[in-house]
Amino acid sequence: MKKSALLLAVSALALASCQNGGQSSYNTNVNLANSIDSASYAIGMLEGMNMRDQFSEIQLDKFIAGIQTALKNDTANAKFKDPQTASMFIRNYMMEKQQKEAVENLAKSQKFMEDISKKEGIHKLDSADIYYEVLTEGTGAKPTFEDEVEVHYTGTLMDGTKFDSSVDRGEPARFPLSHVIKGWTLTLQQMPVGSKWKVYIPSDLGYGPNGSRVIPANSALVFEIELLQIIKPEAEDKAQAEPNKKK
Repeated sequence: MKKSALLLAVSALALASCQNGGQSSYNTNVNLANSIDSASYAIGMLEGMNMRDQFSEIQLDKFIAGIQTALKNDTANAKFKDPQTASMFIRNYMMEKQQKEAVENLAKSQKFMEDISKKEGIHKLDSADIYYEVLTEGTGAKPTFEDEVEVHYTGTLMDGTKFDSSVDRGEPARFPLSHVIKGWTLTLQQMPVGSKWKVYIPSDLGYGPNGSRVIPANSALVFEIELLQIIKPEAEDKAQAEPNKKK
């Protein structure tokens, strides 16, 4: 089944409105008496799950009215003259919303970083406005920009919402320092192996004004990072070559 991003976004409106106190008298405890009932419910559920957090302010009754207008082909009562006009309205609405949120997030992030800088036990990197707390002090070597590292980490937003965690997955992450956000690159070069730090990264050294799928634009980020080991390219090549020699 082909699904456009626009269809996914619009389909999420009902679920988001229910979750956020929108106007609703619709019964969510439905009886699925046959395969058509079940298919209809499954489509609605999957669409809602895909995009449920993007339209929290949308009103459910207006959403349902739009669906009914389209299904009945009720052009006389349609509020938009054609699908293109409706699509353009949604695109413009989302752009304005994202721009507004980006401005608000930048102000929140700046205030957040300012407050963190005043906390007891907080240190600042010499190379950037990145703050950190030492949870465990390591004694090993420090990686360089050319190195690959193995780490455990947990990332959260300013409000404590967790968006990623190698700890939860039960498997350390491994990557070159040159392939991550700048805040990570700068921080890890100052961490001895064996260290665990709680790191506060400003938005411009994180995902910036574009954000990501799970990180809003201009968000300051918080990471607990444990540097497990440095993987030197030459050591990696040697380890891979040893089994071949034995053959």
